[in-house]
Amino acid sequence: IMDICALPSLSEGFSNALLEYMAAGKPIVATAVGGNVDVIEHEKNGLLVPPKDPKALAEAIIRLLQDKDFAQQLAKNARKTVEERFDMKKQIREFEEFLEGLVVGNGLQSTDHSPQSSAHSPLSTHRPIKVMHFISSSGLFGAEKAMLNIASHMNRNGIVSWIVGLDNAHNSHLEVVKQAEKENIPTHIIQSRGKFDVRSIACLRNFIKANKINLVHAHNYKANMLGFLVTRGLGVPVVATAHGYTVRDKKLKIYGAIDRFILRFFDTVVVVDEGQKKVFGDRAANLAVINNGVPQPTVNSLRMSREQLGIGEHEIVIGSVGRLSLEKGFRYLIEAFSQLRSPNCRLLIVG
Repeated sequence: IMDICALPSLSEGFSNALLEYMAAGKPIVATAVGGNVDVIEHEKNGLLVPPKDPKALAEAIIRLLQDKDFAQQLAKNARKTVEERFDMKKQIREFEEFLEGLVVGNGLQSTDHSPQSSAHSPLSTHRPIKVMHFISSSGLFGAEKAMLNIASHMNRNGIVSWIVGLDNAHNSHLEVVKQAEKENIPTHIIQSRGKFDVRSIACLRNFIKANKINLVHAHNYKANMLGFLVTRGLGVPVVATAHGYTVRDKKLKIYGAIDRFILRFFDTVVVVDEGQKKVFGDRAANLAVINNGVPQPTVNSLRMSREQLGIGEHEIVIGSVGRLSLEKGFRYLIEAFSQLRSPNCRLLIVG
């Protein structure tokens, strides 16, 4: 539905929405924060503007509206960037090879190279590798979707991937577990009565032993802490994916610092692009770079969708997708849109 896509974030780790804009072949305006600057090359596959600057945002959008050939070239280059660097098939293949090396390297699995092995997976084994993806979630956002994509594809390729969610009594969010169930991914829920519940550790250790888990893959702050503790003495490798850090307040800065300290003791930490390595400074010994990937988009009936939203056939839609929270910077996009003063443009925010 969108003609121009905007990402007005004040801070970003690594934006899956940005990759989805690019995969859809759209001209993009994004703020020069976080991982955005590692993906967008200014004036080649998108435009970069300072955060909290509605005037610069408006000027960039106007430039795309006025120079359609330039906008189309940016969109074409954006799509090419995704195909070359951020294709999901490439991401899954690299993850599978990474896990095989880690699990087999720890002597936990023997690889079957017989002719009967599947031609579609590098991980054809006598016994399937079993991975526990573990997360303490607050909703179904970018990190959760990335984790689900990895688990879903790996299950189809013969790796048994579980989604294990922590059900925090003070702030229960099990959306990611429910979505995993819809996608036929094996799931399990661990109860937690507080910020640190010793019983959660015991339950996780029992789950790992009962299901013969070969590797624990943690995906955020609390999951990283518990993942480190539960694997002590079990002989099970523990890895984490650093999906990116946001710095919207002092509390998150402290969480990020503690998290990076804990991750020093993990077998490997996966970062989602080269730029994220800078966050860890000189502690690069246990880092592996595996770029995020997005599936190629499917196109539904655009006319019906526009009609449902009351958008005219010849109107230009400037759109943005993201979590409805302050650090996503939607207020600055709204202010920028008010400066366009074009009766032919509509602003669409999806969150």
